Amino acid sequence: MNILVVDPSSERRALVLEALSWSIDECLLVESESLEEARTHLKDHDFRVVIVGPDLPEDTLAALVFLRGKLPHSALLTCTKMSRFDREGPTRLLDSGADLVFDQRMSPTQLSLTLRPYLGRPVSVMQKVPVSGNRPFSRLAGIDLAAA
Repeated sequence: MNILVVDPSSERRALVLEALSWSIDECLLVESESLEEARTHLKDHDFRVVIVGPDLPEDTLAALVFLRGKLPHSALLTCTKMSRFDREGPTRLLDSGADLVFDQRMSPTQLSLTLRPYLGRPVSVMQKVPVSGNRPFSRLAGIDLAAA
């Protein structure tokens, strides 16, 4: 399974990686800091899940509209700082094409549980995939518990 994370924050991208390590047997995780960088990855991969962070250099709503157009069958998830005073913000994100809006202040465990329906079974082991250039990739790989 290929997963794309588009978020300028390296801390949030690391949180997603940690959450995924608890939630999935195997995946290719492609990280992008901006929509422009993500566009190059869309040429090389078909993504089943796309996670879009807030505060993109481009407008997050526009990024969701673009990604929904390019990936109509992918799960498009986004996060925002939830507030009881801003009920319209999450609604605008959903109206722009997101399938799920979650609070960006989640712990890795909470995020893992939130992402689980989109991903499948839990995992035990994570491995980094060596790549050339500056583009970070990670691969999560499950282990055979019967052989352990």
